[in-house]
Amino acid sequence: MNWLAHIFLSEQDIESQLGNLLNDTCKGRPWPNADTRLRQGMLMHQRVDSFTDRHPCFLNSKSLLGKGYLKSVVVDLTYDLLLTQHWQRFCQQDRHKFLDAFYESASIAIESYPIAVKEFVVGLIRSDHLRQYQTLEELECTFKRVDKRLSERLRKKECTLDYYPLVIEAYAAIEQDFLCFFPELQAYVKSNSNEEQLPHWKPVIF
Repeated sequence: MNWLAHIFLSEQDIESQLGNLLNDTCKGRPWPNADTRLRQGMLMHQRVDSFTDRHPCFLNSKSLLGKGYLKSVVVDLTYDLLLTQHWQRFCQQDRHKFLDAFYESASIAIESYPIAVKEFVVGLIRSDHLRQYQTLEELECTFKRVDKRLSERLRKKECTLDYYPLVIEAYAAIEQDFLCFFPELQAYVKSNSNEEQLPHWKPVIF
């Protein structure tokens, strides 16, 4: 799953949310004086990724995109778009209000963070990428942004944008995979969380 999903799946506590968001940026290693809740958020991110990578629906979505190294990244990003498009099915809160609250709380929480981590979060808030998952055209723009961060060596082999026509072609099937997968992911996260800290979730429907 990608950034939006990781924040949504977190307990509604800013340190947990930021830990879930920052796991990849920090390569799973919190800084020495990091809050315990942030560490727990990172651990949840790792659990979510492990569950996702093994799930039959996620694997099927990947299989629809042919061969290549970046299929997991492409499906992660596409699932974030689908989470946006089906937001009201899963979340009690309006998506814009949810993100506004996250941005406001994150801006305060990061004041004590290491500079590089702080700069990453500030950049994410300023760019507002989390809000820019509503259409396939915006997904295409996201692929282009991701490709700019790829190494030159990998870009010579493939880019996420190469998969865009395949995503368009298989979108309905990928959507069905997501709608089957995401409630099961929620159930898994819920079993490893404090349920009282998930008030933004709607009841999980299978």
